[in-house]
Amino acid sequence: MKNGFLKGLLIYVITMVVLIFVGLGVFWQYIAAYERSRPEGVMARYVAQELPVTVARSIGNFAENERSELETPEARTAALEERLSGEFSYRKTPGEFTQETPVYTVRVGETELGTVRLVARGGGLMSFGFSRWAVGESALNLAQFGTEYTVSAPEGAAMAVNGVTLSEENCDVRRGVPEELSPYVSELAELPTWANYSFTAFSVPDVKLLSDSGEYWLSWDESDPGVFTVTQQCGVELSEQLHSYAQDFVRAYVAYTSHAVEGPGQVQSYMVPGGSLYERMTASMDGMSWVHGVTATMSELVADKLHYYGCAATLEARYVLRDSSGGQTDNIMKIILTQTDNGWKVANIELQ
Repeated sequence: MKNGFLKGLLIYVITMVVLIFVGLGVFWQYIAAYERSRPEGVMARYVAQELPVTVARSIGNFAENERSELETPEARTAALEERLSGEFSYRKTPGEFTQETPVYTVRVGETELGTVRLVARGGGLMSFGFSRWAVGESALNLAQFGTEYTVSAPEGAAMAVNGVTLSEENCDVRRGVPEELSPYVSELAELPTWANYSFTAFSVPDVKLLSDSGEYWLSWDESDPGVFTVTQQCGVELSEQLHSYAQDFVRAYVAYTSHAVEGPGQVQSYMVPGGSLYERMTASMDGMSWVHGVTATMSELVADKLHYYGCAATLEARYVLRDSSGGQTDNIMKIILTQTDNGWKVANIELQ
């Protein structure tokens, strides 16, 4: 009888263990079905596991299919891989996301990379009535990581990017004034003729001036990293004249805009008569300090970064203003010069 009891107890224990395992299996199936029915869970797994693979594949396809004579697929791939090496995340797409049609925006760092749409599929066996969400359409915008570059050069200056000579065959060419002077065309007495080459690249281009005659000078300013400018070499005597003229103009400008006691005649003598800057000075007669807003004295004046275009030029003047209360500000003025029948004149300025 004792053996029969033990045998029954063993059967009971085995049965309970089997039922517990079956119950746990059903429970975990239920949890899994529930997780698959939640769009958030599907997106979290996609971003953590599948998105990096999708991005790597998309980079390779994009670099190969969107070819450029000025940039190798290898260089484009390396640039995109570096740019997209940050942490991936996602959020609901405003205006598109609904519970019936979940749409998410995926990001790398703080940059939006594209959208992912989820589609509902039948739950199938052991779905417990839940639908199953799966990744449907995804659209990644890799083109946004390209940078529009401009090489602005005299038509007689041969230019190359990454070893390839620029021409109408491999980039957009617009003939007109130098890119730097384009906002001031109406202010210039005479217009220099330049060629502006525009192209898109994902890596920083290696821009070279092929002409070695010494007539031209290639420059690049980190404040405007998308523009490479070729200017003409300026003789020492003319360079000194333009620098001195710019400094004298700044002194007259600050004296008038800080005090305005004798009218704008002195500072206007440096300007193109009738130009927009000239007229703004005339219109300022009814108030003091129309630019700086303080009664100030100037010190530490430096003029440099001369870009010479033959009949036009730009310089950058840096100076410190100290007001009567003891405060001081660092100032930068870009000066646009034009050659007129009466010599060099200030066509316009840009305060930075």
